[in-house]
Formats: sequence, structure tokens, C-alpha cells
Amino acid sequence: MSRQVKIRRGTAAQHETFIGAEGEITMDTTNNTLRVHDGTTPGGHLVGGSALPENADYVIEAQLPTAANGHTWYRKYKSGWIEQGGYVSATGIATVTLPIPLTTLFTFCRGQTSLSGTNTASHNTLAAVFGSADTTSIKINGGGYWFVNGVA
Repeated sequence: MSRQVKIRRGTAAQHETFIGAEGEITMDTTNNTLRVHDGTTPGGHLVGGSALPENADYVIEAQLPTAANGHTWYRKYKSGWIEQGGYVSATGIATVTLPIPLTTLFTFCRGQTSLSGTNTASHNTLAAVFGSADTTSIKINGGGYWFVNGVA
């Protein structure tokens, strides 16, 4: 007959104040993680797991480019930061609606040329050749790859 071994377990709230013995392993039943204790630190130390610092920013939503979505992609971060781009083939001026409208546009880039700032009106010469952007769409003269980032 086999033997069963159980380790001490408790919720995340219970772990916050629990000081385990040096070398003791416990299971956090709220987050399904293991903790190793040193005999002095309340809650012990997380083993493996995916705990992130409170201020960590990470992707919460993404889209890959396909023909169905107009060859556009985006990455939306927990902080509200958005990166999006795509490809458009055009011989004249093409207008592309951004997959996610922005409240503030920080950068519009096409190829090696970048138009930066919240107001692209000061970039009239470049805009006539390369394109322009606002918070909901971009205009590209002659098609190509594009990239914008900003805050949603």
C-alpha cells in the first residue's frame, strides 16, 4: 500500500501572518502556490508561481494580424498602454481605423520615419509624404507597415 503525504495548507490571508518553521513547505489554497518558510518571514517565500510585483505592467489582451481584421495587431497592457500596428497596401492615401481608439497618441511610425507627439499638425511636410495619425485612425500615402502607441 502506498503512503500519502500531506503538507500544511491555508488561504492566502492565513499565510500573510503565518511564520512557518525553517525549511517548512506550505500550500496557499487561494492561489494554488507553494511557499517555503525560513522561520522568521511572515508568509514565507513563494516558490515558482507567477506572482508579479504590484506595479508590474503586462499584456492583458492581444490580437494577431489576419485578413479578417485588416492585417492589424495590438497589445493592450494592464496600465492602459496600447501598442498597435499593421500593414496596408495602397497606391494612394489609405485610411486605417485603429483596432483600439486612443485617448492620447504618443507615436506614429511608418517604416523608418516617425511622427511623434500628441499633435501631428506640426509634421505637415512629413505627413504629406509618409502619412498622419490621430487617436482613432491613420492615413498612409502609398501603403506599408505602420505602428502607433498611446493610452486608451
